[in-house]
Amino acid sequence: MLYLHSREQERCWTPPWDCALPQRDKKRKAMKILQANMHRSRTANYLLHQIVLENQIDVVIISEQYTKTAAIWIPDPTTAPHRSDKKGRCHVITQIRNWTIFSCYLTPSDDIQTFQTKLEDIEDNARHIGGNLIIAGDFNSRAQEWGMPSTDSRGRRVLNMAARTGMLTANVGATPTFNRVGNVGTIPDITLVTENCAHKIADWKVLDTYNGSDHCYIMFDISENEVTTLAPSRKGWNANRLDKEMLIREIDARLNRQRGGDIISNNMTTIRQACNAAMPKMGNRRRQGQEAYWWTQEIKALRETCIKNRRRLTRARRRGIFTEEESQFKKSKKDLNIAIRKSKTEKWKRLCNDVNSDPWGLGYKIVMKKLRTRNPTPDLEEEQMDQIVKTLFPAHTNSTARTTPPIAEHQIELFTEDELLKAT
Repeated sequence: MLYLHSREQERCWTPPWDCALPQRDKKRKAMKILQANMHRSRTANYLLHQIVLENQIDVVIISEQYTKTAAIWIPDPTTAPHRSDKKGRCHVITQIRNWTIFSCYLTPSDDIQTFQTKLEDIEDNARHIGGNLIIAGDFNSRAQEWGMPSTDSRGRRVLNMAARTGMLTANVGATPTFNRVGNVGTIPDITLVTENCAHKIADWKVLDTYNGSDHCYIMFDISENEVTTLAPSRKGWNANRLDKEMLIREIDARLNRQRGGDIISNNMTTIRQACNAAMPKMGNRRRQGQEAYWWTQEIKALRETCIKNRRRLTRARRRGIFTEEESQFKKSKKDLNIAIRKSKTEKWKRLCNDVNSDPWGLGYKIVMKKLRTRNPTPDLEEEQMDQIVKTLFPAHTNSTARTTPPIAEHQIELFTEDELLKAT
């Protein structure tokens, strides 16, 4: 689910295809937040879904999306149900459980008066809503409180707004969140939290993962007392993804290595190990979706290359000579972008072909999933379920149908030849 800051609120970007999200860990009692400044990058738009899958993200606070300014994406509303939403001049707001989250973007091109007006709009909404607040986004300002060496005019205004609303900076350390080739890294992306709830923010960190944007993403947890109800997991293997040739090879190879012992126990061990090698385990539907639909091993290797080249470039900048490292990093980014577009195009063509050959297959499932989201079934006792069914579908007594006595032949009027000719 996505809430956008625009002239008209609309849902124009949701996870494509039938990509389920990873199930929350049963032991985790925190809501995991990703703060993503996409810097209007198409590649960042592609990679965001994979990053959400890899890190089991519950809520994404987005700045500078490919087509919009600020957004909040709730990948799975069942794990992070929202109550209401609102938008301002430069921000959007949504209430999730007992938290209110602001996603903000203040452009660097605004003059100081426009910047102050937008801050006042954020402050007015924060004061009106109250409670547990998180205000996050790209403020394009500098302050020592979030790791910059000095504080500028914009930074002082942000700090004054935070002080008036009783908020603290959650940023930890001085790791830059914005890195552009040839420039010194800065920290325009900040996270503000209500003072009496600051202790609930845990593991705030800047991710060292290539995301296609010039900004590094921020991830943190919100500790909470309530635990999400989880669907029961299923055991076994996913036979739909069975590699039959590998299964046969694994069984033959392991049977040849058996030497004595209990035949039944050895055979069961052989079958279990062969199944582990030939098909993935079956779990909850959301646990199966650990990769975006277009994700491949080639794209994974290219992203790792991008991360390595970016680190080399960062180290080379300190030496002052980084021409070669800069060209390698640009080339790796270009290769990754091309590979993603190629994979997405191939998957789309394959889906179109599948729709032509099987109209009730994956294409149909995707469309139906987009049109109607399944709500979780509440836990009801058998008596309660019977009562609901009887109320919705009451039983009716059988009534004797009225029968019409048959008509005798002498009671049927005969027709004339003239009447027949007129009728035809």
